[in-house]
Amino acid sequence: MAYQGGLQGIEFRMASLSPRPSGRVSYELLRSPGATEKLASGKVDIGAGVGDVLRIDFPPQSANRLQDFYVELKYDGPDGYGLLAGPAGSYPNGPAYVNGQPQEAQLAFRLFHDPARAAIGLVELFSQWLFLGAVASAALILPGLALLLALPVAVRGEASRLDLMFLAPALSVAIYPLLIVFTGLAGIRAGPMYAWGPVLAGGIAIAVRLWRRRGNLGAVWAVRPRITLEHLALALVIGLIVFSRLWSIRALEAPMWRDSYQHSVLTQLLIERGGLFDDWKPYAEMTSLTYHIGFHSVSAVFGWLTGLAGEQAVMWMGQFLNVAAVLALYPLARRMTKAPWAGVIAVGFAGLISIHPAFYVNWGRYTQLAGQVALPGVMWLVWTTIARARESGRSGVPLALIGISGIAWAGLALAHYRILILGVLFAVVIFPTGLIMMKSRRWGLGALLAGAALGSLLFAPWFARTLVGEITTTGVELLNTPAAQVSEYAAGYNGSPGPLASYPQWLILVVPVMFAICLWKRNIYAISLFAWWVVITLATNPGMLGLPGAGIITNFALSIFGYLPLALLAASVTPSGAAWSRLTFAGVSPGIMSTAVFVAVMVTAFVGFRERIKEVRPEQYSIVYRPDVRAAEWIRAHTSPGATFLVSSYQVYDGSLISRQRWRLVAALVDQTVHDPAAAELLDGASSRGRVCRPCARTASLDKKGWPDE
Repeated sequence: MAYQGGLQGIEFRMASLSPRPSGRVSYELLRSPGATEKLASGKVDIGAGVGDVLRIDFPPQSANRLQDFYVELKYDGPDGYGLLAGPAGSYPNGPAYVNGQPQEAQLAFRLFHDPARAAIGLVELFSQWLFLGAVASAALILPGLALLLALPVAVRGEASRLDLMFLAPALSVAIYPLLIVFTGLAGIRAGPMYAWGPVLAGGIAIAVRLWRRRGNLGAVWAVRPRITLEHLALALVIGLIVFSRLWSIRALEAPMWRDSYQHSVLTQLLIERGGLFDDWKPYAEMTSLTYHIGFHSVSAVFGWLTGLAGEQAVMWMGQFLNVAAVLALYPLARRMTKAPWAGVIAVGFAGLISIHPAFYVNWGRYTQLAGQVALPGVMWLVWTTIARARESGRSGVPLALIGISGIAWAGLALAHYRILILGVLFAVVIFPTGLIMMKSRRWGLGALLAGAALGSLLFAPWFARTLVGEITTTGVELLNTPAAQVSEYAAGYNGSPGPLASYPQWLILVVPVMFAICLWKRNIYAISLFAWWVVITLATNPGMLGLPGAGIITNFALSIFGYLPLALLAASVTPSGAAWSRLTFAGVSPGIMSTAVFVAVMVTAFVGFRERIKEVRPEQYSIVYRPDVRAAEWIRAHTSPGATFLVSSYQVYDGSLISRQRWRLVAALVDQTVHDPAAAELLDGASSRGRVCRPCARTASLDKKGWPDE
């Protein structure tokens, strides 16, 4: 498969079987094995030594990207030649052939492209990014931004227009699942209106607000914009983050790894059924749905808006949420420090320096990611409520702030149950620090409780559904299991080294230094953040205190979440605006300092960008490649609708089931039947037969076992 358009040459590594090789190699370029139409053909004279490079050149092919080609080489001469080969996994999008038969090996080769046609293909790729990015931006920003603009300017405080835009996805990811849940409980399935309704309503509300304030547009936003080096650096950093996330998935056929099973199935069912459902047929023999659906609702919305299938909507929306989760740290960092560069540092660290959340794409860890988009919104609203109560008492906490907080809490609950627990623990830590350190009035804490209570009411209907499945039961069992009686499996699963296991040792050693600086600066936000980090670490490892509940939150989940507190702590050590201006008296002007920081930030960002752009590892984590898609197309074209396929599986997670088969291969079998004997046995004899478009194996045990990794 040629990743770029305009393929015009292929270079092979060859090993001579004769001390003085001679002869010719003839080649034919075809679209696929067995194709009759020749795209190009020719001959190359041989006359070099051992280990020579054989290059064949031909007229540039189509400018379209990701095209399949098949090259047939024939040697004509007195001696012999061997082609250097490597493991089959070194290039998963097609094997080597010998005498027309595929081998468990891969040739050593390199492709060459016509620059002009490759550029045309890249223009097409970037156009796709522009379209999908515009749709995702509208879906993630407009509904949430309309809600945030409903807050009085005085309540928003010093929030800039960028702050509000970056916080908007936290509320948007709450609006969609809430609409789907409440209308679904009433028996309504609105389908694409779940997507178009909030987007159009949000866009109209913002337009009307701008029109009414057209004489004083600055009043619509809290602060008038002023372009600075900080904004330029932020724009460049965001550009690098977006490019790294989208470029890395440009050749993927579907989302990667096991978690993508249930995400794609759930999203596809939401799209097909037009909303909430209970019956998973034809994909699985289940009649319940208790899994958190925040991410799947947003992905379904993206599918409705773009026409993408479930697995494609999951993969693209997962990357857009990856960007949104990073940008959501910007307003938190600015609130914590009031420093001009703090937001840039937080975004740059989380998006380019930290391995997470960029690495989530390899695992399909999208539901936790959706929770980490919602969580910063909850944190910002909590801090905003405390600040308004400190400044104005009861009158400073309007009902609009309580209502929006309730929506944010409900959205967090629907996005990810474990991240919800982290959010609750954040509120628990903020309550005493709000009273003591932030000097908030009791009315503020009352408003916090009111917002959380409203969120609980909005989440209650879905929580009632979870009582039908095993998720709530499993959680209760974990809470009731004494620390001394935790199973060997659970202890091993939660036995990762700690909350910073994903990060290098030098960074772990820097954390106490950053905290010490925050103490010295008396940054109450950073101090409460560090206290929260300690609390959630203890909650993840309750056995350290002799308490039950091990496994409800895992060290793995906490470790890959670590970028959030790390980025905010790193931003907290940035000098404040006042401290920045005092540098003038030390003989260094703020302008020179800003330029120096700009250069340092951009150099660091580009160093991180080189690593993040290589973060996707399909050879290790992908479960579908181009040959699987070709095989699926052949099966769909050459088998009858009643054909039956056996799909083998194996057990993981102490009983849950994973299909060995490439799930995208099964996904294409729209009218075929899949039967997995192992799945039927695991599910207490329940039939795993059914017409499938996605695999039934892992999904079938979803509600029965719960998912320890989610």
